[in-house]
Amino acid sequence: MGKGVSEKLKVEPAQLGGAGEYVLRLGDNARSAVELASAHTKADSGDFKGLMALLRGPVDSLASATQRRQRPVVDALVGTGNELKQNAWDYQSQDRSNAVSLGHTTFGGPTGMAVESFPGSESYGAPTPVDVAAPPHSDVDFRGLIDETMGFVGEVDGKIQSLIGWSPVQSALEPIAGNWAALRTIGQTYGKAGTALGTVGDGLSDVRGRLDPHWDGRAAVAFGDYATDLARGLEWEAATGRLVQQGLELAADKIEEAVKRVLVLLKDSLAKFVDFHDVSGTIHTVLKLIPGLGTKKTIEQVTLIIQDIYKTVDFMLTDVKRAVESVEEFLRFVEDPVGYVGDKSSSAVDEKLAPFKKNIDDARQSAQNTRDFLTVADVDSSRDMPHQRYEAGFGNDPWEDAP
Repeated sequence: MGKGVSEKLKVEPAQLGGAGEYVLRLGDNARSAVELASAHTKADSGDFKGLMALLRGPVDSLASATQRRQRPVVDALVGTGNELKQNAWDYQSQDRSNAVSLGHTTFGGPTGMAVESFPGSESYGAPTPVDVAAPPHSDVDFRGLIDETMGFVGEVDGKIQSLIGWSPVQSALEPIAGNWAALRTIGQTYGKAGTALGTVGDGLSDVRGRLDPHWDGRAAVAFGDYATDLARGLEWEAATGRLVQQGLELAADKIEEAVKRVLVLLKDSLAKFVDFHDVSGTIHTVLKLIPGLGTKKTIEQVTLIIQDIYKTVDFMLTDVKRAVESVEEFLRFVEDPVGYVGDKSSSAVDEKLAPFKKNIDDARQSAQNTRDFLTVADVDSSRDMPHQRYEAGFGNDPWEDAP
């Protein structure tokens, strides 16, 4: 079965019946993957604050576009599985009008049609299991991060807050920090869903190869072409999912890194508000006002500290923003790869995505990354992925030799 191959009709209905059952189970696995992504890839407004706000729109747009692109694949696989089973009955009955074989088919319902199992179908076994368990939602442990980074100096933040009514730590982090753990959760979801769809595509390629010696003719060639295109499209989804995961984890890492650097700066600045030793020499954290100044002046002093930190980290945040913006650009590409490429030259597309690729490679170089970038760059794989079921045709069509 393949493009440009001349074949005389040959068919073993039991093989088609078994292949159809197997493809139906692939459809079930694909449905689980698509439902995973559908339920866990939207941006929660409470999480996407600070620098993460740059990604909220692209994350939500990508979630919607991914559903539009992937959900039809489920119906395509289920419909194809039933079509193969229907073909088994067609060939067995030798009725080219389909009138006899359609007695085994029920139309309507959630999948459009359901076909009885063909007796004596060859067992194709069970598809490779897919992991579609939802990653747990988690929140950043800010208290733990503050304790880790600032040590006992962090305790003074609460004491200052009780005195002046607001937290220096919260004020310093507000322009930067959201719940970056949510980025990792969404990324893991794309990674798992994509990998599951890639596994489904591998299973479809396996069916194509196993069925090939048992089915020749025009309909067989058409199925081979269909399965190839769908498997390539699913591998594109797998590669995309893995790279989206790495991109969102990169953004989370950069934001966390920026937060830690701000906390270190704040630790050094707040040290002046701490008595480090009592008369016995024991380190402790007793809030003290700056000598000779009252609460009002202390508020002014803390405000100046925060302003100085903003000035200090402004240059540092430029690097973080660039990394986050590179992720944003890649998400826009994945949202609509064909539209993104448009009439741009390949070099122009490469140039726009180069910062993202560099950031990913700098974080973790791997052979898998290299393969995934090459796969994702082939936007034809996404464009040509079938969104309708395979059809062998009607009347004489399934009985014709391949030209």
